[in-house]
Amino acid sequence: MKTNIFKISFICLLLMQMGAGCKKDDTSEYLPIVKELPILYMGYNLKNEETMVIKDQESLEKIFAKDLIAQISSLQNIDFSKCDLLVGDNLYTNGIAKLEHKFIKTGDYAYLYKLNIIYNDALPAGRFCYGIIVNKLPKEATLKFEINKINE
Repeated sequence: MKTNIFKISFICLLLMQMGAGCKKDDTSEYLPIVKELPILYMGYNLKNEETMVIKDQESLEKIFAKDLIAQISSLQNIDFSKCDLLVGDNLYTNGIAKLEHKFIKTGDYAYLYKLNIIYNDALPAGRFCYGIIVNKLPKEATLKFEINKINE
């Protein structure tokens, strides 16, 4: 009986030392979001599940209808010398209750736009556009969009 307890204790000790020796290699850093766009259901020119980084006013006006820009305050007066607009289109089969945006720097020039779509079966479904305004990205930046759908 004592040898079994000794063996179990020894195994637990080894496992703890292995865990303590593991170095966490997480260099992720959450970055500020300047503004979040409201959920848009029409008035934009993105294909299904297309994502884009908008870096100037001309590109903004190619993606969003001028009357939509006039109606949505977060699309007006964007200083593209200091900011970029990250946008995407998605299709949802259940209604959206809310969106949770996160912008993460994952490496020297690597970024992740993580969007949690909180949905509710009672709400209507369809296509929508989402987006955030962030501080200007470096020219060398690589950006990944990650979409997670969560039932409320």
